Amino acid sequence: QNLSSRVASNPSPTPTRTSRFRRNTEKNDGISSVEELMKHQATLHGNALAVSMLLHEFPHIFGGVATAIVSKVFDVISKLLQCQFNDAFVKSNPSAACTCIRAGYCMLSGALTMGIEAVVPDHVTTVFRFWQNSSLNMLPGVSKFSTSHDLLWVETMLSSVVSFLKFSPDLLLAVPDALTRLTALLEKVFPLIS
Repeated sequence: QNLSSRVASNPSPTPTRTSRFRRNTEKNDGISSVEELMKHQATLHGNALAVSMLLHEFPHIFGGVATAIVSKVFDVISKLLQCQFNDAFVKSNPSAACTCIRAGYCMLSGALTMGIEAVVPDHVTTVFRFWQNSSLNMLPGVSKFSTSHDLLWVETMLSSVVSFLKFSPDLLLAVPDALTRLTALLEKVFPLIS
């Protein structure tokens, strides 16, 4: 008799209930929800970093990476970066919104390290659109974040620009107006950091 048939034939015992000490949730409800939110933010950041590191290693694997995986990664990046345009989310918790944006740009940096073959076929215009939309969103009077929150996510956006320049420098010449668009992006960032 194999294991699955033995498990199926034996009824599972009903769990017994024991009394345990429970937290007084009335007093600690606010604290536990903050702790829970921080745990989720740390998890999101860690997962984005892990995905970014895996994306960096994919080109070294025999056979490379499937285009479906790259497309799915860009879908996730897009959803994370959309958090900066969600007014209710940004107002209620700007730190959580910054964590989402940072996670998106961290993953974008990893995707850009895969080189031209992974990015060019479908995603180069998407990358420039991400940068363009974010740069317009950080302008004074337009940004929904405080300056310190803007700096938090702009740092990872600039890291993705550096990844682009380091791993796909040929695209500066191949993509029309790439250098002009990157220069305009940097001109918008410099007043924020000076």
